[in-house]
Amino acid sequence: MSAAQPPIRTVGLVVSLNRQRARDAAGPLVSALARAGVSVRVADDGAPPAGVAASAVPFAEVVRADLVIVLGGDGTLLHTAGQAAPFGVPVLGVDLGSFGFLAEAQLDDLYEQLGQILQGDFRIDERLMLRATAQRGDAVLGSWTGLNDAVVGVCSYSHLVRLGIALDGEPVATYSTDGLVVATPTGSTGYSLSAGGPVVDPRVDAFIITPICPHTLQARPVVVASTTSVSVTLEHISHEVSDVVLTLDGDPATTLQPQDVVTIRQAEFGAKLVRIGASTFYGRLRDKLSWGVSH
Repeated sequence: MSAAQPPIRTVGLVVSLNRQRARDAAGPLVSALARAGVSVRVADDGAPPAGVAASAVPFAEVVRADLVIVLGGDGTLLHTAGQAAPFGVPVLGVDLGSFGFLAEAQLDDLYEQLGQILQGDFRIDERLMLRATAQRGDAVLGSWTGLNDAVVGVCSYSHLVRLGIALDGEPVATYSTDGLVVATPTGSTGYSLSAGGPVVDPRVDAFIITPICPHTLQARPVVVASTTSVSVTLEHISHEVSDVVLTLDGDPATTLQPQDVVTIRQAEFGAKLVRIGASTFYGRLRDKLSWGVSH
């Protein structure tokens, strides 16, 4: 955690347009920021509310503001935080009642603390990110970053693929499976958790390697240090399988072929999530997963 940031002069606003509550909240928030003398930027694919002082700019400029505020779910926050991370821009997610774990600020708290936030008086939660690089022979297919996870998986889950896993160059396991999730601690409460992986405190520097529906009882999730290089080799694809895809935070990156290798390492930068409320990671687990509640 860190605090005492420089005063905020520009705010990027990202609104999940498919959420009515986000759209309803956008206009009053832009007006409040404008009254405070802050320049507001919104993405040009979502026009600013009528009558307010907001500049419609490309998304790349939105995430280069002094602070980015996200009105939406975890998917929108993930995408925005990942885009803002290379520039070191902090991102504040507003919880509008979704199931997500990342957005922490309540709308009322945001308005109550808006003055001190604009003075730079807020905490930053540094989150580890990963970088996945896909290679076919000597050719690099591409390199992508993610805040939650990198997933190698089949598009049709009626057939298995065989994946070879190596850690820092040492072969560790071969899985016949629907796919594999390599998650950060932030992503441990996402797809990795659904696939049977553990919940990991986001302050831990680690990767969580979780097979998806492996065809063996011996395959178990593994937690490794974030300094580990995780290599995933697509050793075999059944002829019935049409596509095997690498995705980062749920977004398709590239289609894979047999003997392609995906290498996951810690990214050279991390995401900065703003914390202004009193909630904690374990408090959100209790709220979202009903931990400690008798059924």
